[in-house]
Amino acid sequence: MVGNDYFALGIYAALRDRGIRVPDDVMVIGWGDYPFSRYMDPPLSTVRLPVVEVARRATQRLLSLLNGTATEGVVADYIEPDVMLRASTGDGSR
Repeated sequence: MVGNDYFALGIYAALRDRGIRVPDDVMVIGWGDYPFSRYMDPPLSTVRLPVVEVARRATQRLLSLLNGTATEGVVADYIEPDVMLRASTGDGSR
């Protein structure tokens, strides 16, 4: 797993230069589900956070802080990511 889908572009190039095949020899998964990810060769499996939900919760927290109704300290919040399985992990179509 690489830090984001842009890093995966570089990983693909480095692996290709060394004759290492994705996903036959090594599987690659990115982070971010950028629009280009599905068009990579092979299409990149990636993890995506639902940005609308992240923004909604962050806005809610900010408004609570501004109007004085927020609790003090750090708030832990869990948002379920989506895993987009594609051919770079042997899943999905090529």
